[in-house]
Amino acid sequence: MRRSGFRPGCAIALILLVLLFVVLPKIIIESETQEREQRKEEIRSSTPIEGIYYMLLDDHAEVVGLEDISLTTIKIKRTVDDLPVTVIRDQAFKGETVIKSVRIPDSVQAIGESAFSSCDSLTTINIPEGITEICDYAFYACKSVKTITLPESVTMIGNSAFSNCSSLRSITLPKAVTVLGSFAFSGTNLSQIDIRNVSGIGEGAFSGCASLKKVQFSSSIESLPDYTFRYCDALTGITVPDSVKSIGLECFASCHNLKKITLSKNLTSVGKRCFTDCESLAEIRIPEGVERLTDQVFYNCRSLQVIYIPFDCILPKGSDPFLSCNARIAYY
Repeated sequence: MRRSGFRPGCAIALILLVLLFVVLPKIIIESETQEREQRKEEIRSSTPIEGIYYMLLDDHAEVVGLEDISLTTIKIKRTVDDLPVTVIRDQAFKGETVIKSVRIPDSVQAIGESAFSSCDSLTTINIPEGITEICDYAFYACKSVKTITLPESVTMIGNSAFSNCSSLRSITLPKAVTVLGSFAFSGTNLSQIDIRNVSGIGEGAFSGCASLKKVQFSSSIESLPDYTFRYCDALTGITVPDSVKSIGLECFASCHNLKKITLSKNLTSVGKRCFTDCESLAEIRIPEGVERLTDQVFYNCRSLQVIYIPFDCILPKGSDPFLSCNARIAYY
């Protein structure tokens, strides 16, 4: 009997390729088209006042976007037709590259997702008291903003809220901020950050902060997740507080000038490639609570002279955590 040449594995691979290159792009295009049509409808049903569209609802008004795209200074009204302006909607000013300054009245309680993202020329913005959350991507890639003052009412900073604000040199976090979203400040120009009141950090929060030199931690933070300080080239020394129990994947990877790090005494887990490419690191002591080391954790740490490792710490099978690293292993 002749055997069939059909292979189930090939069929599955073909289906996956169709999904990846045909179905998924179509879904993305349809979603983007739907968003554009929804935004057009919002603008059609809005009221233009002094170059800005406002949506008038039963008990308040919301900012929808620009009518006059040549405006460089945005002055949002406190009230419209006796209705308080309380919300700047999602994507309201997204990609408006001519805007240089924004004045937000204290009536505004919420700034939506991507509200000012990619406003390349924006240099000055006031965030009024009463705002409690900086939503995801709110100021993403505002490349000209150098300083931002947050009101004490802010309690949370969302995912990528200030990511790729490449000129942002300083920001003071209010005492009420306890949570930072993933990649919240990645790719900024911050030289120092005080997160002594922050107990929760999303992955990559400070990834790519090439000028970051000083970090002040909370004594209650329990985890430094994946990519937290990856590519922080100016970081030369850091002390991880004893409250931290786990450090994630590539947490300190490619911190090329990191010479000294003191790990938490209560650390139990170190992620894969955690210290990869830390080319200036001279020595490190792995705490007693760490039961095993992960893949390539010290890959390419060319200056590492000695690694102190607990006697009962397990090394990964079939993988070398010390690849391209000539350090002496000292068990204790």
